[in-house]
Amino acid sequence: MALPSLSDEFANVRLNARWRWVRGPVDVGLSGGMLRLTTSKGDLVDATAPALLNGAPQGDYVVETRLNFPLPDAVEAGLVVYGDDRNFVRLTVGALGATRAALFVKATSDNANRGFPNINYALAGPAAPTSWLRLVKRTIEGEEQYTAYTSTDGRTWELGGTWTHRLGANARVGLVALWGAGYIANFDYLRVFRLSR
Repeated sequence: MALPSLSDEFANVRLNARWRWVRGPVDVGLSGGMLRLTTSKGDLVDATAPALLNGAPQGDYVVETRLNFPLPDAVEAGLVVYGDDRNFVRLTVGALGATRAALFVKATSDNANRGFPNINYALAGPAAPTSWLRLVKRTIEGEEQYTAYTSTDGRTWELGGTWTHRLGANARVGLVALWGAGYIANFDYLRVFRLSR
C-alpha cells in the first residue's frame, strides 16, 4: 500500500504543502486528477532546471508514476531521486533524435571533472506517450542501489538497469520536466511504497 504521507494522487485543486521546489515554481497546474508540469530549459547538473520534490522514507522504497507526455525531441520528463544538483538518479522518458526511450541517468560529484559532476547515461527501455516509471531503492551490504523499471501498458515491466550511489538519508523523490521549454507533461500520481526485505 502506498504511503499516504509521501504519495499524491493529485486529486486536489492545489499542490500539497509538503512539496518543495528547487528553482521553482514553474508553470504547474492540477486538473482532472493530473499534475501538469511545463518543461523548462536546462538540466539539474548545471543548476538551470527546476525539480518538484517530496520526502522519501528511510530505508528501502519504491517510487512510481504514470506520465502522459508527447515525447517531443530533446525534452525529458519523469522521476528523480535527488540529493543535490551534483548527486541524483533520474528516470525519464523523452527523445534522442528519432528514438523515443526511457533514459536512466546518474550524476555524482565523485571525481568531478573541473567542478562538474560525472554523468552516466543508460537506456532503460521503450517509451510511449503514456509511460509508467518506477525506481526501486535497495540497500545491500551498506550500498545504495537504484533500479529502474518502465512500462508502456502498466502491467508488463521492463528492467532498465541499476546504478549504485550514495545519496544518503536526506535524499528526496520527485518529478522533473526539462531540457526544453514549453511542452506539457501530465503526471497521474506519485506513489511511494516502503520496501520490505
